[in-house]
Amino acid sequence: MVLLSTFAASCAGTSKNLPPIAAEGEWIRLSTTVGREPCGDSLERMDGRVSELMTELEQPIRPGEKITFYWLPGRMDLSPCPGGADCTEGRVVYSRTMFHELVHALLSDLGKRQTFLYEGMAEAFGRAGGRLTVERGNAESEIPTSLSGAVDPATISYPLAGWFVRFLIEAYGMKAVKRLYSQAELDSGTDELRWLFENELGASLEEVRDRLVEEAPDCYPRTDLCAADPVPWDDGVWRNRLGLECDSPGVLEIAPWALRNQSVLQIDEPGDYLFSASEASVPVEPVVIMKCACDAEPRVVDAGGELVVQLNSGLYRVLAGRLTSDVGAHVAPVEVSIRPLPTSTD
Repeated sequence: MVLLSTFAASCAGTSKNLPPIAAEGEWIRLSTTVGREPCGDSLERMDGRVSELMTELEQPIRPGEKITFYWLPGRMDLSPCPGGADCTEGRVVYSRTMFHELVHALLSDLGKRQTFLYEGMAEAFGRAGGRLTVERGNAESEIPTSLSGAVDPATISYPLAGWFVRFLIEAYGMKAVKRLYSQAELDSGTDELRWLFENELGASLEEVRDRLVEEAPDCYPRTDLCAADPVPWDDGVWRNRLGLECDSPGVLEIAPWALRNQSVLQIDEPGDYLFSASEASVPVEPVVIMKCACDAEPRVVDAGGELVVQLNSGLYRVLAGRLTSDVGAHVAPVEVSIRPLPTSTD
């Protein structure tokens, strides 16, 4: 999350033994600590997310230009990032997670910006989406403090920054917010930032803050949370097989040796549902169902178990996962079913 200023994008001048590039997609050159292409659709998912972000951020990169991504969960000691933090230099990323730093890389042509806005952009589009982490009344003082010049990244709330930036974009539009962002220097003082807000957004910082506290929801979901089409129901029952082998359709390697598969479920009628998962041929994580919304409460069922869950109308994610040191092992898919329970007539 820190912009490197003392290392070249090619890592020249560092003695770190970074792993070689293991896979290359349309927009991503990927290096991993496991020395191989990640399982399943991981590279395609990252490539697809870059395409989505270019559209959402209105920030395309030139055809043929790629982001070099050193994916280093558990091995940030190999990275030149100061203090072991995730960081970006131009189109080169050193990171433990997949998406936050991609936003920094795509916006790198605009330079390192004021910290709260810089991290807010990446949080809003690259990770959680943004949420209110303080009482609304306290946000009135915390946001102006975070917008001061040369603020220490360790002192800001990243989810709050994402919440603030998402509101700015919804209220004033991406073009206006990017004009503000591109002129807010890392060391811009409060007076300069106040002028930029009035000049680019047509509202004072106080007016923006008051409108934010009054109008913004408590949180914004990540923009790509449930992008896949829902799996259809079959004769009143939702069924799906979530494969957890390296080449299973839809599987992602979310960290080295950690596989996850997800499907999307549409609930039209709120009520009680029986949520069940099949026995597994190897140890797997509990199967999770959670609504595609902010701060959704996950409900879990172990393989071979069942649980009555109350579901409201809307989209839900159903996730299965496993940890493994042998991605080539045969693993039977986890079969998940969800069926409505009869409504009491009493």
